[in-house]
Amino acid sequence: MSDYADAREAGTPGERLDGRVARTRAGLREAVLELAAQRKIECVNAAEIARAAGVTRATFYNHADSPADLLAAVLGADLDRLTDELPAHVPEHGAQKYEVFQYGVRTLATHLNTHLAVYRTGFAGARPSPTLVTLLSERYARWLRPFVAGQDDPQSAPARLRAAYGDTVLDLYVMHAAYGGVGMLVQWLRDADIDFEQVVQVGFTVLPPFWFGGYAPPERPAP
Repeated sequence: MSDYADAREAGTPGERLDGRVARTRAGLREAVLELAAQRKIECVNAAEIARAAGVTRATFYNHADSPADLLAAVLGADLDRLTDELPAHVPEHGAQKYEVFQYGVRTLATHLNTHLAVYRTGFAGARPSPTLVTLLSERYARWLRPFVAGQDDPQSAPARLRAAYGDTVLDLYVMHAAYGGVGMLVQWLRDADIDFEQVVQVGFTVLPPFWFGGYAPPERPAP
């Protein structure tokens, strides 16, 4: 036993409990990531995760309702940590909006590459993991919303629809873009011949200029 572990065990009952909870959470995190890299999370059961983490099924259910919920919590925490590092406010200037958007997309790529085995496994085959699709789509939509909500051209299509129907149209815009973007990610992870830079560039051309305050990114020459 390490000196650190000795010190923890010698602490107060509350400190010892906190230490055990932290170790349990870490073990469950490692176990669910390891198993989700081998099979779609929908095919993994709680007993397998508990066994890999060295805990009981009862302990597993003290921390999660299901393997899918546990994986979504683990990956969601990583996504939230990365997105918290993004600028707090979307700039008004179109070119600056575009730069923030680029940075955000590459931040997402960092997350995907960190957990590449999990996503490749989850997106393999004809039916991608609904857990992973929903996780990415909802997080992506949450981040996208300020880009369309903050545009201020009253003649733009989003502004006219928003004036007619209210803010609910924003959710339609962002969810359409989010699920479409995740669809491209699924294809990227399925096809080894697709480079992530292709996903980035196609994504920028698919989104209309109003996402960036009317700014149209310059077209990149074909290689």
